[in-house]
Amino acid sequence: MISKKEAEVLIELRQDSRQSLSELSRKTAIHASTLRDILKRLKKRGIIDRHVSLIDFKSLGFNIKTIIFLKSENKYNLLDFIITSKHTNSIQKITHGYDYVVEGIFENLADYVYFKEALQEFSITKIKEHHVFEEIKKELATFGPQ
Repeated sequence: MISKKEAEVLIELRQDSRQSLSELSRKTAIHASTLRDILKRLKKRGIIDRHVSLIDFKSLGFNIKTIIFLKSENKYNLLDFIITSKHTNSIQKITHGYDYVVEGIFENLADYVYFKEALQEFSITKIKEHHVFEEIKKELATFGPQ
């Protein structure tokens, strides 16, 4: 469980992980030395893994985002393929009849079709696809002491 102060810090970091310690202190009303202790503690506990930027793939020309559920008789080789594919943004191992869910990004429909054809080399037994046409909000989850 995390404290109220830790939750406040995490919420602010999710909005902008690059903000300075003094800015974070101003926004949370937590003294900078206390913030350093909180950040150190959160990193040590594995709650903060790393600081990353969220990328707008459409701005880079990736106009198609697809969520693909996959079940394969050859799931370990499939995993190697999707991990190394330039089209894979994220992969999760899941339950309920599928092995993985993949978030794929593609410049155009042809790239998506080629990716899907390449998947067939891995004895895909079940596939379900959903094309994302509008992203409403990223990183929406909230948390903290109840």
